[in-house]
Amino acid sequence: MTADRPHAARAALVVGATAALFYLLLSSAAPRWGDAADLARRAVAEPLAPYGRSYPLQAALARLVDAVVGDPARSMTIVTSLAAGAGVGLLHFTCCALLGCSRWAAFAAAGAWAFSHTYWSAAVDGETYALLGAFAVAALAVVLAARDAHGSPRVAYAAGLLVGLMLLHHRASLFAAPVVLLAPIIAAQRGTRGAVARRVVVALLLGALPFVALVWREAWLAPDGLSVELLSAVLVGTPRNAELLIFSQRPLLASIAYVARWTLFNLPGPALPLAAVGTVALWRRDRGAATLAAALVLAALVLPLRLDVVGDRYVFLVGVYPVAALAVGLGVDRIARCRPRVPVPVALCCALSAPIAYAALALSEPGRDLLSGLRPQAARDFLLPVRTGDPGSRPWVTVAARALRGRDRVYAEWGAAAALDYAREIEGVLPALEVVRRPPSREEIATAGVGGVVVALTPIWSDDRVRLPSQGAAPEAIGPALYRVRPAE
Repeated sequence: MTADRPHAARAALVVGATAALFYLLLSSAAPRWGDAADLARRAVAEPLAPYGRSYPLQAALARLVDAVVGDPARSMTIVTSLAAGAGVGLLHFTCCALLGCSRWAAFAAAGAWAFSHTYWSAAVDGETYALLGAFAVAALAVVLAARDAHGSPRVAYAAGLLVGLMLLHHRASLFAAPVVLLAPIIAAQRGTRGAVARRVVVALLLGALPFVALVWREAWLAPDGLSVELLSAVLVGTPRNAELLIFSQRPLLASIAYVARWTLFNLPGPALPLAAVGTVALWRRDRGAATLAAALVLAALVLPLRLDVVGDRYVFLVGVYPVAALAVGLGVDRIARCRPRVPVPVALCCALSAPIAYAALALSEPGRDLLSGLRPQAARDFLLPVRTGDPGSRPWVTVAARALRGRDRVYAEWGAAAALDYAREIEGVLPALEVVRRPPSREEIATAGVGGVVVALTPIWSDDRVRLPSQGAAPEAIGPALYRVRPAE
């Protein structure tokens, strides 16, 4: 089942480096909005923490790069570009070395994964989902390596260490942890499973040490020490997160349709039909490997299917796409065994269908109309993740700073608030300004006096008025996505 691994490793290194360079060239050094700006700011302005939205591994890596680069926003996109490139290279290696596929089949798998929209966007925008996707590929590689190694100590140690490191990033990756931890034990020969399990546990404890150290520090600083509340905040964040996961509001069929639409968007062209062919081929070759891969897909589907009130839950499908892309490679390899000349154009089509489709949608009015919640330029930017030369949030922040001069407080939406906080804490723009990340209450508007309160909306979203305070309020535009709100007469 394995191929020439040194040769496969060299090829994967070239593919991964090329992908990382591609992402770097298409990224921007400017801070953006929302999570991307917030992640870059917190990476250098706040201490590392073990909480669900802290992402200490990504923050630590960005901090190391920032020590050289001196620009938190650029440092974060460097980290995510390199992480995403590593994920692409590792998927190429997995397809070629662990499954014995041809180089064109591995190229098709790596290309489909590299150009999948969510992964590509996360890489160039400095989002957490690039590293989350790289972890998903690593989990897939460990699971398949376990099937091939039959109890190898190296694979057992890799499984435990990987899950330990997952604790330092997005909690979404932990749904795959049981599959990763059990795969080496299940694949081991009878009589050796106890020894393999011990190796997995030891490696897990070692890999979790940085996370445990961060939790211990938080407990040391907390008034109540290591409390249930602290552990809950570390593991699931706010109680609302658990409630959203348990009490889904939307029918399951509607969520399945949602997942299907985004999967088709991320893997357009011949990718999905080829993935179906590859899935059948893997099932016929190794049902155990196919079962473990399916378990990883099911683990990655938990959040997209359950968090139905989260508008961007499609990002969690980043754990599904590497498995689907690997199946694409297996499908191309299956065709190659029957028709040796066909795989080259098929592989190129798999790799290039996505960027061509995204460019066509971004440049066409009907394509932009699919994203009714965004302004036209923002819709184009979303559909085609090319950020080269993009000034990000800086032009708006410059205008907002002039409009907010003399103010001590602004109520801001999440996207705008993150951009303003980055400008305040990193770039020294209006450092005394208090950014309140919520709408003003009716009482705050009523007691604000003649000057009213200032509300900052996220400029890339459309239709400002529906997001402004309405009851007892009179909004007045004082700048792009900036409003002075006073009591209605």
